[in-house]
Amino acid sequence: MILSEGRFLRLPDETIVVRGGEMLDGDLWKSAHKAHRKLGRPGISVFGAEGLSAKLLLEVLGDRLPHDRVRLSTAGRIRASGFEVEATLADLHQTIWFGDSYTLATFDALREAFGPPIHRRDL
Repeated sequence: MILSEGRFLRLPDETIVVRGGEMLDGDLWKSAHKAHRKLGRPGISVFGAEGLSAKLLLEVLGDRLPHDRVRLSTAGRIRASGFEVEATLADLHQTIWFGDSYTLATFDALREAFGPPIHRRDL
């Protein structure tokens, strides 16, 4: 999914994006640091695929997303909240990028861009 110039693919606004878990501050800090080490920029991992419903996306992901509870959004809603989301790394993997000076307020704004935590069986 990486373009030849080292840039990642931009997802269409209507793409469903799913994050496993509750999106707690500690988990988001760890994810941001991991992305910075692996990809050179802080961000968090999410999953999505153009044209898939949330239910089908979770079925396709299977054990790659082991969380019982998930939070859903769209690439467009995330962008409208001031973040960028791009396809990165493995199939269906996306990254929501943060600026270099992200704070707890950044995480609050990100949580606002997602729906509340729901159990994946309720989709």
